[in-house]
Amino acid sequence: LENNTTVTSLDLWACGVSAEDGLVVAEMLKKNRTITNVNLGSNKLYDVGCRAMAEVVAINTTLRALLLHANGITTHGVLPLLKALGRNVALQNLV
Repeated sequence: LENNTTVTSLDLWACGVSAEDGLVVAEMLKKNRTITNVNLGSNKLYDVGCRAMAEVVAINTTLRALLLHANGITTHGVLPLLKALGRNVALQNLV
């Protein structure tokens, strides 16, 4: 999906996405400029995956919605995400 020009939404809700899988998704989202909505809710990203998503939020200006709820994320994962939000003016929905 890195070079995708068609798919705009990625719904991986409750698909058993692990922290390692989250790193792969994050690398793809760093390069993708078409996907605007990503649902990774109810998976197993934990803080590692959340920090990877923070890197995405810091550089991806296409993403409008990122759903990360119910992933076992603590303040160690949330703080980098909050910092990244300060650099992102495009993201409208973060759960």
